Amino acid sequence: MPATTITISSDQRDGLYERMGADRAGPGEGAPRGAAGPASPGGGAQGRRGQTGGGRMILVEIASGLLVGLLALWMLGGLVARVGGLLLLFVGVANLALDPGTGAAALAGAGGSIWLLGHWHYALRHHAYKCPLARYVFSCWAPAWLDPTRNWAVPAVDPEPTPERRPK
Repeated sequence: MPATTITISSDQRDGLYERMGADRAGPGEGAPRGAAGPASPGGGAQGRRGQTGGGRMILVEIASGLLVGLLALWMLGGLVARVGGLLLLFVGVANLALDPGTGAAALAGAGGSIWLLGHWHYALRHHAYKCPLARYVFSCWAPAWLDPTRNWAVPAVDPEPTPERRPK
């Protein structure tokens, strides 16, 4: 099959090129900011999703996401750390029993530390320890400034009343 050749005159070619790029800016003819164009039908300085002030909206979304994350950490952090730390501790001890090595000991140590962190978080929220072992560790072995339950409350009743205060 023979190839067919289409010939057009130079006037037709120029008209064709003008019609093809009529809606686009030429070289050096950038559209000014805020001008109406195909990307922003309503015109004006619009941000993402066609909303005014899109740059500020993303900051609000990030801040609200951080706030929700911190609230979830405050509410569930102690429970997640206690359960996850205990699970890591058991896996590390089982791995240490089956194949002794530094990796298994490090896993068991990390699990125990995360478990203690979960109890510290619980004590920080509730001003009491959930487990007697954690209370013993933080009261006897850890520095006093690390104990979140120390000096929390003043006793309302004297443990030892003086003779002049004793009821008659």
